[in-house]
Amino acid sequence: MQVISSHKHCKVCGVSIPPEDVTCSPECQTRYQASVRSRRLWVWAFYAIAILLIVLLTLESHL
Repeated sequence: MQVISSHKHCKVCGVSIPPEDVTCSPECQTRYQASVRSRRLWVWAFYAIAILLIVLLTLESHL
């Protein structure tokens, strides 16, 4: 039976990397950071829209 050394995979391209790394190259790091920023923006947009809807529905019910 073959033993596989401890490793994980690059979050962008899937290449095997050491357990302490997140990505395999500077290019993948850049793409990963862009993806994280984009995801964070979408989460904030979702919260903003949800709050706006709650405010509008609350104001509408008081009229």
